[in-house]
Amino acid sequence: MNKKITVTDLLSAIANALDDTFGSICVEGEIKGLTQSASKHWYFSITDPNASLSCALFYMNAARNPIIKTLKDGDQVILTGAINLYKVRGNLQLIVSSVKKIGKGDFFEEFEKLKNKLRSEGLFEESHKKIIPSYPTNVVIITSEKGAAITDFINVFKRRSQLMNLLLIPALVQGEEAPLSIRRAMQKVLLIIEEKKMPVDVVVLMRGGGSIEDLWAFNDELLARDIYHFPLPVISAVGHQIDFTICDFVADKRAETPSAAAEILTENQVHLLDRLSNLRDSLKRSMDNTSLYYKNKLAKCDPGKTIGLIWERINLYKKRLERLDVIKNIWEMTKVAEKIIFLDDLHTRLFQSIDLYLMQKNNQLGTLAAKLNSLDPKKVLERGYTMVVDADQQVVLSVKQFDQGDGMKPFKLHFADGTRKVYKQGAEEK
Repeated sequence: MNKKITVTDLLSAIANALDDTFGSICVEGEIKGLTQSASKHWYFSITDPNASLSCALFYMNAARNPIIKTLKDGDQVILTGAINLYKVRGNLQLIVSSVKKIGKGDFFEEFEKLKNKLRSEGLFEESHKKIIPSYPTNVVIITSEKGAAITDFINVFKRRSQLMNLLLIPALVQGEEAPLSIRRAMQKVLLIIEEKKMPVDVVVLMRGGGSIEDLWAFNDELLARDIYHFPLPVISAVGHQIDFTICDFVADKRAETPSAAAEILTENQVHLLDRLSNLRDSLKRSMDNTSLYYKNKLAKCDPGKTIGLIWERINLYKKRLERLDVIKNIWEMTKVAEKIIFLDDLHTRLFQSIDLYLMQKNNQLGTLAAKLNSLDPKKVLERGYTMVVDADQQVVLSVKQFDQGDGMKPFKLHFADGTRKVYKQGAEEK
């Protein structure tokens, strides 16, 4: 059975082995992720196409190497230092004692060379770039189906869009085979359009952040030329805000992140939905105000005033007719006669309506009077009952209340045909 060993003992043994094997070493590579901490220590990585090593240049050594302040990502350097194993995290790092710059990194040199070549050929010209549709309906996304980029894009899309359809065409976005995989995905888009499976408004090339090596697939010359000649608008959403690739320059639109690409595509939709929401609220307020106006106007209508206005109009027409000589103008007055007949008919119908209205109200009044009369206390007294009221004009409702009354003050007995005063002299309980 193997001997058990603690993590601390294992890492200590590895650290001792590293010290015995390497001691002070020199390492050549490209600077990546150069940052300075609040305590003025410098942290970065040194890379080549196949590997990366964490490095630390502490404050005292940084003071002896002021060149560190002039370095930037992509610079080629030779570092002298000692290999150290940070036991707390189990991380291997180079503790740097000396820094020497030897030239610009191969990645950046190749990137700048290709960028200048394509620029000179006009692949970055704004006049060639196609306009991104304001309200795209069908959007094709070319990216890894399991990456964080597609997740971020969809999260923004679901929150902001109600009018857009998405189609994901999976492709490799890192490694030597990635450029060809992306180009084949773009060919699939053209095949979908050719076979009329669905129309496509815009294509988004997408990948999350990473090192220049991670994003190198998007610096492929053939991919850049395919994007330039692609018949549909292309948005490049590769990396983070600080990352730039050749695809960003040749694409019709660059988005800083995948989430930013989703915001660009849905921006006008958000504005449209906001405007529709505002118009809906405005229409509702207008309808409420109009309804309230006519409701108040209707509440102010008085049937008596309406009838008075009708009578005024009838009297006006009557006076006008009296001033006319109907005998001399019989033929000219034919139309007037028709109006008179119409007014007479209107007059008759008006009085019939008024009589009907008054009869209905009179019936309602009679019904209410009958109900009120049935509740009249005098009607109860006429049936032989008597009502007893004490000196405080309170109706006596019980024997107990009667016994508690003041014997010096009279009670009043109410009959159907009058009242009598009586005094309480004594009461027997039966």
